Amino acid sequence: MPVCIKWGYEGSVKRFLTVLSLVAVFIYIAVVLLIYQNQRNIMYHPILEKIMPANNWGISNVEIMHVLTEDGIRLEGWFITPKIKNQKIIVFFHGNAQNIGSSYSGVSKLLEDGYGLLMVEYRGYTGHKGKFTEQGVYKDCRAFIDWLHQTQKVKYSDMVFYGESLGTALSVQMASEYDGYALVLLSPFSSMVDLARIQYPYLPIYLLLKDKYLSKRKIGKIKIPILILHGDKDTIVSMELGETLFNAANEPKKFVRINNGGHNNLYELGAVDYIRTFLENKNGAQ
Repeated sequence: MPVCIKWGYEGSVKRFLTVLSLVAVFIYIAVVLLIYQNQRNIMYHPILEKIMPANNWGISNVEIMHVLTEDGIRLEGWFITPKIKNQKIIVFFHGNAQNIGSSYSGVSKLLEDGYGLLMVEYRGYTGHKGKFTEQGVYKDCRAFIDWLHQTQKVKYSDMVFYGESLGTALSVQMASEYDGYALVLLSPFSSMVDLARIQYPYLPIYLLLKDKYLSKRKIGKIKIPILILHGDKDTIVSMELGETLFNAANEPKKFVRINNGGHNNLYELGAVDYIRTFLENKNGAQ
């Protein structure tokens, strides 16, 4: 009799563990499906309010320009002509949870050196129609670059592709398509896959992600000088990801580690000085 009781107990435990395992698997699958369906809401944080007029930001001499993307979305951007004739034009791609107004103050310091500036805005941001996706935003970026080339007669070789955070992935993509003057990346990530794996190590990220931003695969196609700046205290995008991207890039290239730099304070710690020196050096990153 005691033997029967023992086997009954062990059988109950086994059934319990089996049920528990099945419940755990069910919950995991449910979480994976939930994240898959809502990933773009999790990933992107667009500023939805319409952009305030440039003079509200204390900006003058701005041309409010518009482009029409190949899939029919009308976008508004800002263009500032260079103070110095034949000076390069900075094509600026802002980061997540920003817009062209909120991100202007940092890059605007380079205008003192006579550079022109094209501030690129995206679908789904600041009242623009459309939903932000990787392939969709590439269409936005191309529309702005084509406007600069066709309307302002700016050669691709006179364009500096300059991105911050999420905007670095857009800059890398554009630099792989257009032969610009230089590529400047602040707080970049090697790919969204690498970044998401750090944040969600228990998920099959590569299979789940719709927007992968595989910059480390693309940057090897780029032949123009590259500058990467990254804060060593960045808790949003680890500097290790910036180093991974740098290692995949061709020469000439330069990596600047900014001591005590986080994700959003690199301008306060002298980033513009590094960028200015880089752009003024006719040998690029050397």
